[in-house]
Amino acid sequence: MILSTGNRNYYYTHSQQRRVKALKEKSPEPRAELGPKTAEKYGIKDGEGIFVETDRGQVKMKATISERVAEGVVLVPHGWPGEANANLLTDAQCREPIMGYPQMKSLLCNVRRI
Repeated sequence: MILSTGNRNYYYTHSQQRRVKALKEKSPEPRAELGPKTAEKYGIKDGEGIFVETDRGQVKMKATISERVAEGVVLVPHGWPGEANANLLTDAQCREPIMGYPQMKSLLCNVRRI
């Protein structure tokens, strides 16, 4: 599957305002987004806990099933701490050979239910 990190959250700016009570009520936890057919293929239901894994590491989030996401793609938000930190999935040292761009926004991944 294709992982895209850095998906923006309407209520937060990067890692800021995560402790503001009114915002936390609107968006209390990180959510990885998948298309309906992708979720069905992996047996994942909306709101269920999942691991998103790359060859670098894994994050733990809840799944949001959305038709806005292309099938075969997983959107992972950035700015969350701990075991939901999208940086655990990426590798700044692994660089594309021509431009030298690091694997920070998109790379291959797998998902599985917790």
